Amino acid sequence: MLKKLASQQTVFYPPARQKPVIDFHVHLPLDAERRGASPSKVAGELLSYVEREGVEAAVLVPVAPYHSNDFAAKVAEVGSGRVVAFASVVPNPLDAALGELRRAVEDLGLQGLSLHPPLQGFCLRNPQVWHLLRFAGEELGVPVLVHGPPSTVYVRSAVVQAPWLNGPEDYALLPHVAPRTTIVLSDPGSTAALELFLGVAASSRNIYLDTSHGLLRLARAHPAALESLAEKVLLGTGYPLSGERAGELAAAVRELFGAGAEKVLRGNAVELLGLR
Repeated sequence: MLKKLASQQTVFYPPARQKPVIDFHVHLPLDAERRGASPSKVAGELLSYVEREGVEAAVLVPVAPYHSNDFAAKVAEVGSGRVVAFASVVPNPLDAALGELRRAVEDLGLQGLSLHPPLQGFCLRNPQVWHLLRFAGEELGVPVLVHGPPSTVYVRSAVVQAPWLNGPEDYALLPHVAPRTTIVLSDPGSTAALELFLGVAASSRNIYLDTSHGLLRLARAHPAALESLAEKVLLGTGYPLSGERAGELAAAVRELFGAGAEKVLRGNAVELLGLR
């Protein structure tokens, strides 16, 4: 009898690991180059993060002048496909910005443009910024990630202070001034900005959102509006500058978006970046 029961015992297997995700928004430490951290060391830290969190690839969004494009490119090279790096330029003077962005994309192989108006100190209503946005999308064919109004992550930092503040309404101009450039809006920073970002993404073909720096937390008051945008939202954490991690955000995305979650977690990023 005991032998018969043993032969009929159910075999339990550990639960399968969730499909890997793409974290569309990770940072270099703002002082990485200044303190002499090597690209290999920074890449190693990022690779530890992606392995720990079940991330297939992390999109590195540097901020000029804190980070050079050469440094970002070296981090991506060491990352061996697990780290995809964007470029960053300060928009003014424009001729220098255009030349550096072309070099970063065509010579260094960087795959997008990262702009941070609060930290870089520029106004989104400046026509030179519009020219840069159009150049990125129309001339170079790369997406642009634009950080939103300042969050407490930056404004309360002892390292940096936001020198220029754009209001949410300034971000609403972007789909109109660069309609053929794919733009990812990030870090809404407030409920008012989030509401505007949701509306802009819903009404504009070229505008996407990422989930970094509390977007999902802010969106609890607007679950239906966000859920309807599954094809326009990308998983992003802001690691390591935020306290968010891909694993916990991925679980929240699956709960909120249901059948559309895989687009948010991976599909939209694959499409925007031309990944396989």
